[in-house]
Formats: sequence, C-alpha cells, structure tokens
Amino acid sequence: MIFSKRRRPLAGLLSLCLGGGYSILSFLGAMNILSLGLPVWPFSVPYGLALSLAGFAVGLALEKIKNKSGTHTSGGYENDRGIRI
Repeated sequence: MIFSKRRRPLAGLLSLCLGGGYSILSFLGAMNILSLGLPVWPFSVPYGLALSLAGFAVGLALEKIKNKSGTHTSGGYENDRGIRI
C-alpha cells in the first residue's frame, strides 16, 4: 500500500482485518483464553503476514473490478487512465 499511487481503502481494510485478526487470535491462544491450536510467536508471524498480503491482494482485485464497472468512487468518477473527473 505504500507504493500504490492511488488510495486503496478496501485493500488496506482487508489487509488490516485479516493480519490483525490473526495476530489477536494468536495472542488469545498464547494466553490460554482461546484454544484454537494456532502457533505461538514467533512461528505465527509468517502466517499473519501471509493473511495480510492475501487480504491486500483480494481487496486490490475487488477495487479493480469495481473501478472497471464504472461505479462511483469516493470523490468522483475515474476515467480509463485512473484520473478522477
């Protein structure tokens, strides 16, 4: 998301929800509050990063589909070059 030229709020939201949600569940499992069988830190880090990347990729794909269909984006419409008008 740092290197993206345009705002991608759905991609960021899904990335944060999946990666952050996994880290919270892993923390709760390490504290013996929930028994989910998730690996403890530091072994859970690659899984959290992979889920975060997957959420970003899914969000990016959904936003591209949404923009191709010509739906309204926040702040106006975008032409075929991605310029808001």
